[in-house]
Amino acid sequence: MEFTAKKNNNATCDLSIQFSAEEVRTAYGKAYQNAAEKVKIPGFRPGKAPLNMVEKVLGDSVMDDAANIMLNQAMADLFDKLEHKPIRLPQFQMETFDKNTGAKAKATYDTKPEVTLPKLKKIKIQPKEIKISDADIQKELEGIQKKYGT
Repeated sequence: MEFTAKKNNNATCDLSIQFSAEEVRTAYGKAYQNAAEKVKIPGFRPGKAPLNMVEKVLGDSVMDDAANIMLNQAMADLFDKLEHKPIRLPQFQMETFDKNTGAKAKATYDTKPEVTLPKLKKIKIQPKEIKISDADIQKELEGIQKKYGT
């Protein structure tokens, strides 16, 4: 599996993944195994048919399942290798998908936006001066005495 990731100027990345033919065949095998438990083939109990019979009956009808299995495994493997991490799983578009030549998929995913702060040292702030007089303190003390006096 080979991949390329390109950061766009906004908070998105373009991802392109290319799979070998062996990886596509492995994904098909997993899809056939998953489907073998559910498919009913005459002469066999459900889930007990040999895998080669399941392949003959289903043919390429498990292509979507195989693509999903392959892409989910690829994202699990790539997540730590990506420089810009995705916020959620990307939506892939399969360009090619063949058992003999391999597969190619493209996606655009959202990343965390990069925020640059302005230079804050240029901003001058004058703190307000707070003056507490003896009259203010006396007023507060009288309020507390009235509140808690019994």
